[in-house]
Amino acid sequence: MGLDFAIYGRMKKLYKHHFHTEGTHPPAWVLLGCGTVSSCVTHVLVYPLLLPRIRMQANDPKALEIQRFHKTMFCYLRDIYREEGLRRGLYRGLSPSLAKVVPAVSLSYFFYERISQYLLERDRKALALQTPKI
Repeated sequence: MGLDFAIYGRMKKLYKHHFHTEGTHPPAWVLLGCGTVSSCVTHVLVYPLLLPRIRMQANDPKALEIQRFHKTMFCYLRDIYREEGLRRGLYRGLSPSLAKVVPAVSLSYFFYERISQYLLERDRKALALQTPKI
């Protein structure tokens, strides 16, 4: 999640800098786009590390054998790569996983931004009402 958030924040800053919109809130399509790209990139990078857990949850015989002999996760990933290859082994199931994760993460970032904006604006208005005028 930290990598995802870092990529999202960087993309948002790049948009603001490139389009000279510093100090304004990006439109919804920008937030959704930044969330989509950041979650895709992060998921593609991290997916092979999630594979052992996914296979163990699915009761994969190879995963259960690894677990029985107390091999490390990296040994398991190495064995998958050697036996099944990169695309058919380490990234098998990536497309359905992206179809599930990307919309959820994109919408989460969108709502996070909009709710943050609303709360900050509400606090500013409440503070302005409390400040005595001289």
